[in-house]
Amino acid sequence: MVWSWFAIVVCVYSSLFANMAVYQRGFHFLQSILATMLAGSMAISAAGSFRRERETGVLELLLVAPLREWQVLLGRLRGLWTQFLPAILLLCSVWLYVGTFLSNASEWPSVLGYLVTFATLPLVGLYFSLAKPNFIAALVWTILVQVVLPVAVLLAARFNYREESRLAEVMIPAFVQVSVAIFLGWRLLMMLKRREFVKTV
Repeated sequence: MVWSWFAIVVCVYSSLFANMAVYQRGFHFLQSILATMLAGSMAISAAGSFRRERETGVLELLLVAPLREWQVLLGRLRGLWTQFLPAILLLCSVWLYVGTFLSNASEWPSVLGYLVTFATLPLVGLYFSLAKPNFIAALVWTILVQVVLPVAVLLAARFNYREESRLAEVMIPAFVQVSVAIFLGWRLLMMLKRREFVKTV
């Protein structure tokens, strides 16, 4: 899996560079679609992360092993981040470099927003993989909390202040995502310490 998404991103970019006119016309849109697909794949991996361990009883064995709960959590997080890191680095590097030629506006705010999503999404997905009884519920809640909620807060802020700022459009969702990830990460650690995870169905 580490290199599968990297290979997919390389194939997509090879196709786009071969059709430069199409790529130039829809540069920001195509980059956003590719980043969203990568974030979706990360959400799927995170939401199903602890499912097999719960089904087989391995999670209980891990928690009674000579490992601290935070070590189990950090190990799983590191695994998820490492799995997608090559693809994320390629995506962001091409986005920023090619954006200097093909985009009229700065692409830094968009890249920063997606980097925050890539950093926080695994933690939220891991929480719901333990808090919800099945994979579909965990995936839906991960997307709702880490994607839909920040967008809803941004739309509410736009409605109240009627002020358009590209940096604010990134910072508001990023603040929500980081805050939620910190809170759910703490809750996840408490759940692991107290062995409070639901049975799979």
